[in-house]
Amino acid sequence: MLVRRLVLGGVLLALGVVVGVVGLVLAFRGFFDIEATVPLDGQPHVVDVGAGEHFVWVDSSVLPPTCEVEADGRAVPLRPVGGSFTRSSGSSGPWEARWVFDAPQAEVEVTCTAAGATDRDAVEIGPRIEGLGLVGQLLATIGLAAVLVLAGGIVLLVTLVRGVAAGSRPPDLPRP
Repeated sequence: MLVRRLVLGGVLLALGVVVGVVGLVLAFRGFFDIEATVPLDGQPHVVDVGAGEHFVWVDSSVLPPTCEVEADGRAVPLRPVGGSFTRSSGSSGPWEARWVFDAPQAEVEVTCTAAGATDRDAVEIGPRIEGLGLVGQLLATIGLAAVLVLAGGIVLLVTLVRGVAAGSRPPDLPRP
């Protein structure tokens, strides 16, 4: 019985850590999921981003670009992002989500340009990140992980205390 409780406590602790790590990775994957990269060359580029809402990420170290998105020859409106989303990508400056657009189909045509842009300068298109959805996912992940770790810790603590207490009592001797 003692071994089962120790194993249960250990499993709950490990499960809490795994839930926490996986939940955080899933919550923040949208910041790093790049569906397309479009050079700032003023030329139209057909990209497959999937239907739905997408962010246009802009490198803050480059002059602000202008972009247009079309689907089947019709303009797709670029809306400002509600909130502030930034991410770092290493050597260049931080990237910020500048616009959001709703792609009616998987393939769209994107044209972007910026004054003084080099051959390496581009915008990146990735899935839209929901601010409140992200917060809710983080709270749920942290909450569930905390409950599992706390439950595992309590099971281990109670089991160890009971085991020590049982070991410190004199053994029951048979009565004559």
